Amino acid sequence: MLSALRQNEKKVGRQSISKPAADEQPFEFHSPICRDYRDHRVWAVSLQSYEFTAYHGGREEDWELGKQSIKLRLDPEDYQSGKVVAEFFMSGRPDVRNESNYEFSAEATVLITADLEIGRT
Repeated sequence: MLSALRQNEKKVGRQSISKPAADEQPFEFHSPICRDYRDHRVWAVSLQSYEFTAYHGGREEDWELGKQSIKLRLDPEDYQSGKVVAEFFMSGRPDVRNESNYEFSAEATVLITADLEIGRT
């Protein structure tokens, strides 16, 4: 078994704070990903760094935040590849959460780790 690492950049452009925004990108390792005794892939995704930018009326601006979150998920495609999905959410204080002139953009760097089978290609 060999542990491998992939770095993946995620980015969403300016979005309304009223709903989440997602970015998904494929990744591939050079060997098949190991499976555990339940036949699940031995892999993980973690957040390395992130940045949210807030906008009001079309301009970058600081405003009181309600919540920021990033949800990460790995979706399998075949025996050595998949896609990483990042869902970004940012909200303002309760009295502005549904106003269309409050927006955000976000970017993140995620790390995908996997145990790979040695000797198989």
